[in-house]
Amino acid sequence: MGERVAEMDAYLKAHELEPLLKQIVLALCKERPDDHLQFIQDYCAKLQEEAEEAEEAEEAEAPAPSRTSRRGGISASVLSAEDVADYEKKVCACGYIAPRGSSLSRSPNGG
Repeated sequence: MGERVAEMDAYLKAHELEPLLKQIVLALCKERPDDHLQFIQDYCAKLQEEAEEAEEAEEAEAPAPSRTSRRGGISASVLSAEDVADYEKKVCACGYIAPRGSSLSRSPNGG
């Protein structure tokens, strides 16, 4: 029997139910409603609403995820397998490496 009591106590602590139950009992004693079951149901529904609103407010205040892009806003198209197979590296005089087919990879004389 002592083991069962310990399990129940652990459950109450793990889910932080003792403060919640105390809060409900205090509200009951303060309000002294005729229909105590309806009062408990309404009270719990109100607590649930407040918890959901607090959660939504937290999500709204959460900072936007940081960028993980290496390019910091410059978009690049994804290369297809065909593009990779046909890729030819060309180097301009300035040291820029331009992919084959781009306007920068053409020589001034049209080549």
